[in-house]
Amino acid sequence: MNPDAPNPKRAKKSRTNWKDGRPAVGRQRAQQQSSTKNQPNPSGNRHVVAAVSENLARETCIASIDSLNPLTLNVFKQANGQTFNQTLITLEMIAPDEILVNEGRKGSLLAKKIYAFYEEKSARLSEVLPQANDGDDEEEEKEDGGGSEMAMATVVKFVSRGSFDQTRGAELLEKLARPSTYNPEILSDFIIPSATNAVLRYAQTSVGSVFAPHTLRVEYNSGELNGRMSIDRSSIQNLELLSNARNVKGKQSLFTCLNNTVTSVGSHLLRSNLTAPLVSSSTIEARLDLVDSFLGDEILFYDVLELLQRLPDLEKMLGGLVLKPASNVTKRSVTTKMTTMGIASLVCLKTTLKIVPMMISALEGLVAEEEEGKKDDASQNSNTSNSAKNVLAKAILSALGNPELKEVLVAVEEIFTSSTAYMKNNHAMRHQECFALRPNTDGIMDVLRKAFLANVDDIYAYAEELAEEYGITVAVKEKSKRGYYLQIPAEFGARLPPCITQPVKSGRFIHCTTDEVFSLNARAQENVQDLLLLTHMRIQEVLDYARERMDALASMVDAAALLDMIHSFSDTVASSRKPWTRPTITEGGAGGLSIKGGRYPIDFENVNAGMVATNYVPNDTAAGDEGNFVLITGVNGGGKSTYLKQVALIVILAQIGCFVPAESATISLRNLICTRIGTGDDFEHNISSFMLEMKEISYICNAVTDKSLILVDELGRATSNEDGVAIAWAVAEKLLNTKAITLFVTHYSGLRKLEDLYPNVCNISFGKVDERDMVVQDFQVVQSACTVASSYGIDMSAVCGWQQSVVESAHKVREYIIRMIGGDGGVKIDTELGVEEHARRKRLSVASRSLEILSESRKTLSEEAVKDWLVGLEKKVEDGDEKMLLG
Repeated sequence: MNPDAPNPKRAKKSRTNWKDGRPAVGRQRAQQQSSTKNQPNPSGNRHVVAAVSENLARETCIASIDSLNPLTLNVFKQANGQTFNQTLITLEMIAPDEILVNEGRKGSLLAKKIYAFYEEKSARLSEVLPQANDGDDEEEEKEDGGGSEMAMATVVKFVSRGSFDQTRGAELLEKLARPSTYNPEILSDFIIPSATNAVLRYAQTSVGSVFAPHTLRVEYNSGELNGRMSIDRSSIQNLELLSNARNVKGKQSLFTCLNNTVTSVGSHLLRSNLTAPLVSSSTIEARLDLVDSFLGDEILFYDVLELLQRLPDLEKMLGGLVLKPASNVTKRSVTTKMTTMGIASLVCLKTTLKIVPMMISALEGLVAEEEEGKKDDASQNSNTSNSAKNVLAKAILSALGNPELKEVLVAVEEIFTSSTAYMKNNHAMRHQECFALRPNTDGIMDVLRKAFLANVDDIYAYAEELAEEYGITVAVKEKSKRGYYLQIPAEFGARLPPCITQPVKSGRFIHCTTDEVFSLNARAQENVQDLLLLTHMRIQEVLDYARERMDALASMVDAAALLDMIHSFSDTVASSRKPWTRPTITEGGAGGLSIKGGRYPIDFENVNAGMVATNYVPNDTAAGDEGNFVLITGVNGGGKSTYLKQVALIVILAQIGCFVPAESATISLRNLICTRIGTGDDFEHNISSFMLEMKEISYICNAVTDKSLILVDELGRATSNEDGVAIAWAVAEKLLNTKAITLFVTHYSGLRKLEDLYPNVCNISFGKVDERDMVVQDFQVVQSACTVASSYGIDMSAVCGWQQSVVESAHKVREYIIRMIGGDGGVKIDTELGVEEHARRKRLSVASRSLEILSESRKTLSEEAVKDWLVGLEKKVEDGDEKMLLG
């Protein structure tokens, strides 16, 4: 074992619980690690292609694959209404670079919606993307695999109808899919093989290669995303799950705050989990157990972190196994890109398989501790047991400990030198590829290697002579496309040597070459081409050997991605300056929601250390079967909208298996989150802000289930007061008559009367009046309706710089309106009119809940007892005896 590698056995000797009270040094290290890891992943190369097909029943299928790293074919089938909302949600979650649509269906409603949405989104991105930076430092960083990620626009392409051939798609799917991940029953619906054929053939054509047989993993999702929570695309944007709502390049998003991953597979797994959280309590609890283990053991935390950082690009590793040349191997048919990908895959595979045993040793400590805990429990006859702990760690160990991985490592080591390892620098990796195979096994290869080294040495020697002769600084640089060239600081631009050709200024440097360097570079590149071809021919047997064990290799990568994501969760908790807690997960019926001291999870302090620290005001949240509709009122700027987002983000964090920013939290699993937050026109469909409100609230009312979380912010504000309050009241009555948990923010004071009419309505408010009769935005939730006079809007305008004369005029107009229509200045809802109707509604609402109690206990009652109970209930409803209805 490498002496510099982390020693997992140290964890057994010294266990430091740093979750409750970490030393200052440990806290500082955690924050430093978090800040460095939060940079974009080195492997930003990703090009996702998606194909969309539909049938006459408005069912759609989306098949997607990353053409650069074709590891998984994702197949999504949805049933849609007129809006095709579920299809657009899925496309937003996939975030494809290209979308393929059947040219024969170009005039369909689905095609028009897809094209209109991404055309408008492309226009928005073009406004916020920065100009290209000519600095040489940034250019070199990107060449080495670093640099910032650029948000690219999605291109919608209409391809020929023949590309969506379902018969060819079925044959192609049976040929390429791994048997362990493929169910032939999915071919029963023609839209699935048709979309599959389009995306697979397009991906193979774009990379100029074919996919190796039985190497693709097929993930089929139907209905509710295979048991995951559904979040519509407007909610993803409103809640800022993946990007900032105001700036797509902004760092203030939940994904950025949680993304402390160090591998590309871990980052992609985190993204998919945020857009489709889990609804399985056992899986969530297993993730929480592993987060708890990392937080309870600082040595284990840093050992796993170091090992994850040493892993190469796992997606590229498997991608090189999936792709193979489309024709016979010749110098002309095998491109440099193809040979480089295959060689790099095996180099990465060797590096990864060398790290896997160290990961196993690090995680085995958790399982060993559990076994010791079981023995202690048995000896003490304790009722508690650790049998459910570390289930996820065992699953990861099982994937990493597959015997087939050792077989692949032996095969790779037989042809590679012992020093061959993955390098993140492209120049260093090129040398690894040329010198990967063992020497003295092929005479021609040995000659080519010596020639390559001689040409490179001559280039460096020539650069030194040039610098000494003309008294300037000359450096040798290399890029994969250009090869070797010279770099001279721009300050020497006035006295460049006369032999310099092709000078180009790039930032602080001048990139150039000479006839001598150009000739040597051409010969070196020719040597590389020949070496790559010989190496490619030698490694084909090993590549085929590894492809036969694709299931084991893919499971290993999945385990590493999951470990990286869970470690990222613990890193977020450990580096936060404020407390996070493990949530209690419940499932079953409608359930409830209880959060004590909850905070907004997007912590600006950790996103950007240069920003001013924000003192968040924690707030409690309580909603359940007896109070599932929470009506929120209060002054402007009091924190109502942030409170809505806070609750939703805490629920999402809990359901992806992460700790939550609160003192304590009990979360009942939700299968749907819908929001109506924010204002603005919808350029996608060229409609007004009011029409956008109506569209979104229509989707909410149609999609709501008993296990939904609904967030509505100031519904009806985009139209007249009379129409707005009527719409808000009607929608509120619709939602409160379901078991879904609803948080409903409004400035219509009349809606507070809902608490008098319905027993499951709870009023809370933000803001208060101090002893000077001034409105105070204290950001603190109060369990009662807002008691501040509804003139707080005028008071806010005074704070915003209005002239005093205008403020006084506004108060006079308000007083006049109050005298004319009565009430408190808001829209008046006279609940005294129709008292009998409201009383009847209230009795029926209570009676309905009584019937639910009866249905739950019916098994223990005889039929005669049930009949007598119903007769008594009917009499109580008629007499209006509300106190006795639940007796």
